[in-house]
Amino acid sequence: MPSRSSGALVLIAVAVSGLLVHRWTHRTQSAGRSSLSGEELSVLVAQMLVKRFIAKSIVTSAGGGALRVGEHALAVRASLDYVKAHEGKFYVGLDVRCFADGTDSDALHSGSMGIGETADAALRTAVGEWVLQYGTPIVGALHGQPEVELLLRSFRAGRFVVYPGPTGFRGESPQGPKTGFHEELFRTLDASLNSWISPQRTELHAMTLTLDVRDGVVTSGECRLDGAVSDRLYEVAKEVAWPRSPTPYILKQYYVLTAAAETH
Repeated sequence: MPSRSSGALVLIAVAVSGLLVHRWTHRTQSAGRSSLSGEELSVLVAQMLVKRFIAKSIVTSAGGGALRVGEHALAVRASLDYVKAHEGKFYVGLDVRCFADGTDSDALHSGSMGIGETADAALRTAVGEWVLQYGTPIVGALHGQPEVELLLRSFRAGRFVVYPGPTGFRGESPQGPKTGFHEELFRTLDASLNSWISPQRTELHAMTLTLDVRDGVVTSGECRLDGAVSDRLYEVAKEVAWPRSPTPYILKQYYVLTAAAETH
């Protein structure tokens, strides 16, 4: 059960994020575009990440966009790619760069998009999507404890431990199990991964997959390894049997990798 201090922290996180979103929404409506500073947006994202893990007290605020994850420091630098209104909907593009223990790495550079009836709703969606799909596996990799209930199960792949983020589907979501492909993908990668990236103790690596899937087969898409487009990774992804759906869908998947214990 969360402690009283945990309850206080979550109230603080909600109050701070609510105030910033209200301020951003007011400015957006007044100026026709976002006036929220990068620092304010970074605080918003950081506090939402604290809220995500408040039940386990895994992430604590260190002020501004700075966080503590166990013994590790995690800094969040967020900015807006765009804010658009089209046919009664608002669209917000969020760009987030994370610094683990002071290290700037393209592996921890990602983004998300939010759509809503209002600018407020679109921003909240964008932040929530980033926290769930990207922030969660980053925190899991830094924390290093696979039993944490709020994280998807981590697994061993060669010389690495893999922390998968939640899988995003655009289109009709496949029926039945939707996680077996994680292990299959890394079994297919096998030794190739060891030659592409080095399992150094202090480094976090990442893979991002954006795939168009029809009848369980990849028809197009893009894969990135540590932030850089990787044709080799895409070719491996095409060999995997992806979940089937009656209609085509787009799959988005983010993985964070750390060195396994014996490779430290």
